[in-house]
Amino acid sequence: MKKIITFMFIFICLSSGAKAQQTIINVPSSEVLPAGDIILKDSNRMRPFAPGQYASITPSVTLGTGFGTEITAGVGTSIDDNHNTNAEFDLSAKKVWFLGSATRFTVGGTLSPSFTQSVHPDSFLFSHFSHRIKKTKTSLTAGTYFGGIKGLPDNFGVLLGIEQVIIPNKLRIAVDWLSSRDSYGRMGVGIKYRPVPTVSITSAVIIPNDDSDNIAFNISISKFISLDNENPIKRRLTNVD
Repeated sequence: MKKIITFMFIFICLSSGAKAQQTIINVPSSEVLPAGDIILKDSNRMRPFAPGQYASITPSVTLGTGFGTEITAGVGTSIDDNHNTNAEFDLSAKKVWFLGSATRFTVGGTLSPSFTQSVHPDSFLFSHFSHRIKKTKTSLTAGTYFGGIKGLPDNFGVLLGIEQVIIPNKLRIAVDWLSSRDSYGRMGVGIKYRPVPTVSITSAVIIPNDDSDNIAFNISISKFISLDNENPIKRRLTNVD
């Protein structure tokens, strides 16, 4: 299993778009870091059947800033088969309100200015409710978003997500969906595997809403780091599964 995961990760990196933040698959999640904790993430996406064989790699860092908030900064670089590149800076922030022990309300957004093109930055604003069914270990998410390609948000859509725990603190399956037929509109189907409590690996298939677009494959690896003296494994597991 470890050899297969390592091979997939190396293959996609060498082939070298995913946005930088904690997500279900594509949809921003309601998971939020405690103050001072950090997640280092490397997210890679490839479209092997697309013209130009588009692929991207997005390293990022997420910092818990306290009071149910966190910020994320990353650099997404896309590469085609002619070795043309486009680099974007992704800056994300979100706020989570805890409505009891099982329900959360989350708002946030992402701004993605380009380093290599003279265009307006992409933008994305969202809000959603998430609810955890403790008996079945199922998490449901539903909300709305406004997205803008090379400009301010001008496209409204809905977003949905579901995560199901298969093995507690080890394995989950996840599905999410964003409406619309532009580049934001897509479905993600994948698995989340945690080989050790502070490392998470997500692999997924990305299916676009537009039939003329192409299927993509995504894999990301996240490393959790606690700067607090409290047991980092305990802190991490209180927020997930």
